[in-house]
Amino acid sequence: MIELLRQNSRLAALIAVVLILLVAVIMMLLQWQSAEGDLDDVEKDRALAEINRISTLAAYDLATLQAEETQLSAKPRFPEEVPIVDLMIYVANGAPQYSVTITAVMPASAVGSESIGGKNYHAYKTEVTVKGTLTNIISLIKYIERGRFNSIRIEDVSLSASGGSWQGKFTIVVITE
Repeated sequence: MIELLRQNSRLAALIAVVLILLVAVIMMLLQWQSAEGDLDDVEKDRALAEINRISTLAAYDLATLQAEETQLSAKPRFPEEVPIVDLMIYVANGAPQYSVTITAVMPASAVGSESIGGKNYHAYKTEVTVKGTLTNIISLIKYIERGRFNSIRIEDVSLSASGGSWQGKFTIVVITE
């Protein structure tokens, strides 16, 4: 009987060792599959990062940016003379678009100089008086500011209502070299 127990204990130990090895193999297989999935994710992330790197290099190529900077700095930022005729034609063309009536335009006059970026520029002002609805007057002012003239700004805007109509008065400042 003792002999039978010894054989059974050896068999039980052998079965326990086989079960432990089987569990270890299953766990390694699960970890291997998980690592393989992680490897696929890493490869996708690496490919996406490479695409982003190439895109960024193209967008921020130092030589291209320096060439653009040189080109921009070579051009004068402001006109050499007052483009008042072109500006007034532009304003006059915008008035009917926004259903605004121009009632008065004061001639442009020099008001001295302004310092921009450490450099002095000549400044000229002209006053414009208009009539229309409030929203249309504001739209006309935006039209002038966002127009093709990069050396102007609008200041001293005053608006007043009389009845159902509004009257607006503003100053256009023109900067020249």
